[in-house]
Formats: sequence, structure tokens, C-alpha cells
Amino acid sequence: MRSARALLPAAAVLLALAGCSAPAAEADPAEPADAEAPAETSAPSASAAGPASHWPSGAVAKRTGDIASLSLDGTTVATFSVEEISVDPSCTRADQAPSVNGHFIQLDLRVKTTAALEGTLDITAPAWSYVGDDGTVIGDVVGASATCLGLSKAMPTTVAAGETRNGAIVLDVPDAAGALILDLGGEQSWGYRF
Repeated sequence: MRSARALLPAAAVLLALAGCSAPAAEADPAEPADAEAPAETSAPSASAAGPASHWPSGAVAKRTGDIASLSLDGTTVATFSVEEISVDPSCTRADQAPSVNGHFIQLDLRVKTTAALEGTLDITAPAWSYVGDDGTVIGDVVGASATCLGLSKAMPTTVAAGETRNGAIVLDVPDAAGALILDLGGEQSWGYRF
């Protein structure tokens, strides 16, 4: 009987904590007040991003134009969006090599870092992976992608604190459809269906 009474205060604390929730996120002051913020979802939905069962746990489904935030230790260090996804784009480099995996996919990106970013942010091909509709996962989507775009159109390899950059990256993937997963080593990852 004594051990049951000792557990009652602990159970009461756990029940009280279960009702707690995190405070609502504040709007990004850099975004216009009338801009509609994209809704973040806890898991990708099959309609928005293909078969969710094949995605990494915790990946958030995004669509082109959606703004995503990278947070480290609860502090936003960058916001970014994939503005457009092009399958088998026209490559502009004279020394272009053919795709190693089958298809080039071009992502037009917009990245803005905050002063809270320590070091630099690399959002280029090594930060991405491919998930096919059949569950095929390709972690190395670099292939021959570096031979596709000229420097004038390419996203810089790193973005420093307080910078805004627009540019494109190219990934080398096996299929002309699937999902691209971005993992920047923060608290979550993001997926884009194409």
C-alpha cells in the first residue's frame, strides 16, 4: 500500500505534463504580414508527397514554393524553399557528362540564413537523397550532377550567416518520378514529390 501511495504524486505530475503544449510559433518578421504561411505536417501524406511509408521517419512533406525552416536547438538558423523542380533539364555546361543514375533533376532554390547560423549551410546535392515510389532509396544523388549547370545559375556550395541566395542544384536520380529528401542535420528533414 505504501508503494502505491508513493506513485500517486508522480502519476499526478505526469498527467499534468501531458496536458502541456509548446507555445505557438511566432511569425517570421521577414515575411509579409499578409503572406499565408505554409502548413507544416508531422508526416508526409500520400496525396502530397507519394507513398509516405517509404519516407524517413519525421520527414515533412513540402510542395514547391512552401517555406521551410531549419532550427538548431530551437533557434531558426535558415529558411528555404524549393521554387521549381525540373526533370531532365537542359544542361548548360560544355563538359556535361550523361546522368550516372538515369535522370537529372534540377531544383531552383531560395535560401535565407539568419545571424544565428554558426559556420555555413550546405544545401547542395550531398544533403539530398532519393526515394522511389517502390521504396528504392538512393543516398548518393550526386552522380554526374556537377557537370550540368554553369556557375552563373548554380547555388553556391555554402551559404554563410545573414545571407540570401537563389540558385539551382542538380541531382542525379534513377527515375523521372519519386521524392527528394533534404536532411541538413537539424531537427527534421523535408520531402518534395516530383
